[in-house]
Amino acid sequence: MIDGQLERVPTSPYLNADRALAYALSISILVCIVPVAFLMLTYHTTVALLLTGVIAAAVMVFFPRVCFYLLMLSLTVSLPYQAGSVSVHPFDLCMALLFGSVVLDYILNVHVEIRPATFDIPFVLLITATVISAVWAHDPHYSVLPLVRIVIIYLAFRLFFMFGLKIGVRRLLQVFIYAVTVLSLLNILIYLVNHGSIRVFGIAGVAYRMYAMVALPMALAFLIWAQTPRGRLQYGVICFIVGFGLIATGSRAPLLGVIAAAGVMLLVLLAGRSYTTTARAIRQVKKILLPLSLLIILLIIFKGSIFAITVERYQHLLASLNEPQGSVAMRLVLGAAAIEAFWTNPLTGIGIGNFKIIEEIVPTVSLAKLWFRVQDMSAHNVILHYLAETGILGVCSLIYLGWRGFKTSLADARKPMTTTDNQAGFALLAAMVVFCTTIFFMEGWMWGQDGYILAFVFGLAAAWHFKHQSTNLQNYKPQFHDMQKGG
Repeated sequence: MIDGQLERVPTSPYLNADRALAYALSISILVCIVPVAFLMLTYHTTVALLLTGVIAAAVMVFFPRVCFYLLMLSLTVSLPYQAGSVSVHPFDLCMALLFGSVVLDYILNVHVEIRPATFDIPFVLLITATVISAVWAHDPHYSVLPLVRIVIIYLAFRLFFMFGLKIGVRRLLQVFIYAVTVLSLLNILIYLVNHGSIRVFGIAGVAYRMYAMVALPMALAFLIWAQTPRGRLQYGVICFIVGFGLIATGSRAPLLGVIAAAGVMLLVLLAGRSYTTTARAIRQVKKILLPLSLLIILLIIFKGSIFAITVERYQHLLASLNEPQGSVAMRLVLGAAAIEAFWTNPLTGIGIGNFKIIEEIVPTVSLAKLWFRVQDMSAHNVILHYLAETGILGVCSLIYLGWRGFKTSLADARKPMTTTDNQAGFALLAAMVVFCTTIFFMEGWMWGQDGYILAFVFGLAAAWHFKHQSTNLQNYKPQFHDMQKGG
């Protein structure tokens, strides 16, 4: 079996049931064009757009793969719609559409098989710990949305796992890298037009930081294992563009994740058993020096003009090592508040989602210096945030998830593979390292778009592990019907 080129399976009498329904529904849409046009002409634009969306969703629900790529596309844009106290995002709607499509596909096709994934147990433990914290929460009302969110992340993980087997892990990694490259180009353009005077996150919103710090080491892995001049040029340019885009955000924490991922990849390369000499590994590593060197040179040359604000932020970070200031000082305040909240209920925490009302639970935190600037924030540290909200049970489950992810990806990356397989294996290892390091100093991964990237990384890592399990390789025959139908 070649990644992304799955074998055909015997047909089923139910195989084309969904296609027949889709054709019938497509014909019915022609009838619906008339009322939509009428609504547009009578200036009922909102109703017309809503009706159009419902009709489109009714058609696409019969094509799981279309829904999947629509979800991938929706993650590149941040367009929240505030409905009362709840923000509705396009990617959440696309996730609901994809889930419904897969469930319908399962109902209509009796031969579809649900396969176990290597990270099912860690996710279930994390969900269980979250539920327990919600039961004993200070205010259970604040726990509803975070509880739903963690379940959605798990469902997204299962879907990425399924489509990783279906479409191909390496192919989906490339789609992600290319998408982040396009976002980076747009951000670089905005950054240059404004002469570096603003921090740019672009149409993806703040989640772009997460995208870039995951995609950059992935692209480095593809560059390291590129065997042709064209491949080296392609991924070298991508590394430069995404790295530039990350610099344009002015964010410092993501760079630490990228450095950690690159460092682990280099260590694995130098210690790899597949190399007869260390010199060969060093030759592979040299490929990443050019794009990184160009970025450093640009920073040095234009540190007084285009990159002035960015360089100043880096200098503040270094200065904060001796005397905490700015965001570093605020993170310390938030971290101290999280620890105080943890001690109120070490086992189950104050309740998932209750950090936003921590002043009600631990009134003394409001006395801390700078508290007026950080209230209503997360702990800006996933570990401490979960320690406060879910206690020992939740944080141990989170650490276990990270450990299993890193251990599995490391073992898979060290297996003897082809060059293209090494690209994907090391890219997933790099993404896992980014996750395992940044949960200690960033606020993302469990919220909004970041949660879907968590599901993406773990889902593809699980699919990659399943594919390369020696016990499953000989017997694994994909049974997803729409590989044959293009749906």
